[in-house]
This record gives sequence, C-alpha cells and structure tokens, in this order.
Amino acid sequence: MKKICLAFMVLVGYVFASDELNIDSLFKKQVGLRSITSLSLLSTGNANSYALYPNITIDGDSTIWNNTKQAFLNQTFIYTITSQFDILVSGGGSYARQEYTNFFTNEYSSKNRIGFDSLWLGFIYTGDSIADFIPQITFQTAVIQREKAINRIKNFYLKSQSLQASLRGYSDPVVYSIYTGFGYNQTRKFQTLKIEYGNSIYVAGIYLSF
Repeated sequence: MKKICLAFMVLVGYVFASDELNIDSLFKKQVGLRSITSLSLLSTGNANSYALYPNITIDGDSTIWNNTKQAFLNQTFIYTITSQFDILVSGGGSYARQEYTNFFTNEYSSKNRIGFDSLWLGFIYTGDSIADFIPQITFQTAVIQREKAINRIKNFYLKSQSLQASLRGYSDPVVYSIYTGFGYNQTRKFQTLKIEYGNSIYVAGIYLSF
C-alpha cells in the first residue's frame, strides 16, 4: 500500500511540475500551427456599416440605411517559423441586414447580404524580453477585400495595411499589455465614385488580474 501511495505521489508531482513562472515562460511560444476564431455582432443604429479586422473601419456605402446589423466570423491561423517569427493568415466573412424605409410604399424594409469580406497576410516578430516586458511587432496587408457601395460589389487588392507594436508584461498576479498601431487605407475607386476611408492611429492598454 505504501509503495502504491509513493508511486501515486511521484506521478502527481510529475504531472503538476512546470517551469518557473516568469515573463519568458508566461508568454512562451507554442510550436507549430495554432488558430483563433472570433464571432462579433454589431448594430450601428445609423446608415454606416463597418469592418472590424484588423481594426474598426467605417465602410463607405453612400446608400441611406436606417440601421445595419452585422455578424462577423473571422478565422486566423498563426504558424511559428522560429521562436521569434510567426506567419499570420486571417480571413473573414459577414452577414449584414441593412434596414431602410421604402421610398414608394413608406414601409420598413430590409436587404440581407452574406459573403466573404477579406483575406489578410502578415507576420509577427517577438523580441527578447526587456526587463519585465516582451516586445512584439505585427504587420499585415490585405491581400483581397470585397466591398460594396451603391449596390456594386468590387474586389480590391493590397489596398490596406496594418502595423502594431506592443509591450506585454507580467507582475504576479497581473498581466498587462500596452500597444500602439497604424492603419493605412488607399482610396477605393468604384465605377462612379471614389471613397476615402482615411487612416488611423491608436494607443491602448489591457490590464488583467488573476
């Protein structure tokens, strides 16, 4: 009986053994392929519709809608090449319900649209730890974006880029991240109009306590 208990204690100790918890072990890279799936819901309450990846962008459809309700499904794959370099591929689609008042009947009507939105390709570079921080740079470019304006759908290629730099840290029991980024959008040219989305600069932070 004593031998059985001793063997059980050794086994339990082995199972629960782990590396020392520090800034490097906490953010240690997983080897190989990993994925992230996200589902987002949005109701604008106005004429605008939006894109949410990699940051929020207002779509330029000049049609007047009373409300736009959207559901976004995005799938991201990250493949680790080395401990410091990852390849990132992200694709997404959405369902949109665009509500409006019929000009002829004055009745409340809607149009539904479902389809592919965009495919992004990029990389993540993770630097060596600096004191209590792990620096990381993420760059992405939109390989293809499928957009709609005035009932016309058009594909755009390499028209948007995103660059983000972050510092992640850990101080027991707090995990925190500070990041800043820049989003660049070229002008979209449809058959009868041009749409300028503009560019974006953002700074934010995340604080988690366990």
